[in-house]
Amino acid sequence: MASKMILLCSMLIARALTVGAQPVIVEVASVPAVTGEVVGVPILARNFTDIASFQFSLSWDTSKTVLVGIADWQVAGAVAGLDAGRASFSWFSADGQGVTLADGASLARLSFLVKACPGDSARIVFDTAQVSIEFTQVNGGQLQAVPAEVIPSRLAFRSPALLPVQDTFFCAPGAISIEAGCAGCIRFLWSDGNLSPANTFESAGHYAVTAENADGCIFSDSLFLEADTFGLPALPDTAVCPETSLTITAQAGFTHYIWSTGDTLPAVQVSGPGEYAVTVVNDRGCTAADTVKVEEAGLPLAHVFADPSGLCPGDSARLYADVTDVETITWLDAGGSLLLQGAEMMVVAPDSSTFFLLAARNACGADTVQTEVSVIHFEAGAGADTCIAKGSSLQLNAGGGTAYHWFGSEYPVEDPDIPNPAVQPEDSTFFIVEITGPGGCTITDTVHVAVADGPLATIKPINLITPNGDGKNDALYFPGLGKFARNRLSVWNRWGVLVFHAEGYQLSDGELWEGTHNGKPLPEGDYYYALDVDGQVLRQHLMIIRE
Repeated sequence: MASKMILLCSMLIARALTVGAQPVIVEVASVPAVTGEVVGVPILARNFTDIASFQFSLSWDTSKTVLVGIADWQVAGAVAGLDAGRASFSWFSADGQGVTLADGASLARLSFLVKACPGDSARIVFDTAQVSIEFTQVNGGQLQAVPAEVIPSRLAFRSPALLPVQDTFFCAPGAISIEAGCAGCIRFLWSDGNLSPANTFESAGHYAVTAENADGCIFSDSLFLEADTFGLPALPDTAVCPETSLTITAQAGFTHYIWSTGDTLPAVQVSGPGEYAVTVVNDRGCTAADTVKVEEAGLPLAHVFADPSGLCPGDSARLYADVTDVETITWLDAGGSLLLQGAEMMVVAPDSSTFFLLAARNACGADTVQTEVSVIHFEAGAGADTCIAKGSSLQLNAGGGTAYHWFGSEYPVEDPDIPNPAVQPEDSTFFIVEITGPGGCTITDTVHVAVADGPLATIKPINLITPNGDGKNDALYFPGLGKFARNRLSVWNRWGVLVFHAEGYQLSDGELWEGTHNGKPLPEGDYYYALDVDGQVLRQHLMIIRE
């Protein structure tokens, strides 16, 4: 009585200790199976940690599957009790030590012969009618029961392969023979209506076959036939340069090459015009052929001309290439830099006269020619800006051209088509002239005519010069005088001797007076000058100081 109580207490303690423990998961794998073949079904385990013993039972439908073996036990000493459609498994640790397997490990592998027809299925289930599912675990030196979760198997049956290949090819045009194989099959039917196991095909496509065995099972299979219409990429006809040889190369990657010259490599060297044939064999044994026509090539010939060949500034010309036996055209500047490639016409607008080069090439050589596009430049202008007194007239003075036309002013021009017409503006204004030069090129320029109420009102009197070479006040200079072209300057010493006289004074820097007479410096002292501008006279005292 006491021993039974101790055992009961031990069991209660063991059960209490297993509360919350991870269950052992046992799964009979669901795997695809082929009718008439043996399929291996593993028994998988997870959370199999420190397990000391187990027992469980499996059952199945013997009309669909027949157990033919149990192998690959991962725990030593496991045993299986077999009955029709049932197997009971048990094991305990002989040394009392627990066994641990990696998650997903196979406890054992069951082998079944599949009897059911394709499309059917069968289940392998855990049978608890006679054997309960029990697992024990070693925990702290004690043997404890642990919960278990089981996952049954479902085997789906499919047809065995009837055909030796699923996808294949044949060289087209041509044919291929395929034979369906099925042990025990008594009838065959192909999708094209053929009733024999063997069939011959001349077209690409999908083909299916069904077969029936003595048990009434229907098997099916299919394949895709590819028609290998393999062809050698066309070899372009070509040309050989005079007195040279040429290499003809077929596409690489084929297993065999046979040239009409007897060569057996992808490339063959020929030295003259003619027709050269090649046959190639691919890795499938299919063949293709092509023929290359080789002609004798000519040397390139090029001419170039410009339209027009002479330009006015800002205009453009078209360069035309006239070429024979040419593959590439390249336009270059005079320095050899690339301007344009591939075009037989180019538009240019150079700033100055420029040579352009045309390089025409083919495989046999090159021909380079040049042409010049001239840009016509000429110096012309409307003249310097000037100033007149109000009420005065002025003769404009354009130059540098062959024809002139004045326009655009609010004041009349005496004759707008001559270079130097007379004008009498009432206020300051611009006069515009279009000047025609060589080649009909034109230049437009303007001249500003300032009209002053009185010239002396805008000219500052000067009373001192210091011609000592320091660059400051070295010459007699009147600000604003340069605008009045009609002026004259006279200078006298204190005895009334004329020491300097100029008409149109200060129209250029070279005419400035620096206190000299006959090329020699005048002594320091007092001098007097009279500046006549458009009839108005400015008279002033002038002192020369040299230090």
